[in-house]
Amino acid sequence: MVDESQTISVLTSPESTDVICRWIGVSSRDGGGGDDGCADVVEQCRDGARAVLGSEAATIGVPDGDLQDLLGCPVSYADLDACIGGALERGVMAYGEQIGCDEPAPPPLETAALFASPECIAVALFCPQLIQSLLEP
Repeated sequence: MVDESQTISVLTSPESTDVICRWIGVSSRDGGGGDDGCADVVEQCRDGARAVLGSEAATIGVPDGDLQDLLGCPVSYADLDACIGGALERGVMAYGEQIGCDEPAPPPLETAALFASPECIAVALFCPQLIQSLLEP
């Protein structure tokens, strides 16, 4: 039996999609503020998310297996999915009210707080090469 993807579940939530799209809109700015197309970017993101993450996406599951063949580490896809899904949930809760086109820039992320969970700690411990690849320029 394949478990439902926590990451997809978070992404298909209207509240999460809204926060992520607002983040993308604010991040698309050139730093000048004002009416710079942020609202258009947010709306395009929402439309695209609805098209891609429609009702069928909610049924996407996490496959059995791990990252051994891909990255050489024994982290399961389920643990990686739980880490990413949990980080997204914490980000939506922590930053959702702070993000909008009326802001000049997105708030600074507290990455350590977003990834502070048993699943993410397991990913870091058992797959340091994944963490290292994320830190490389």
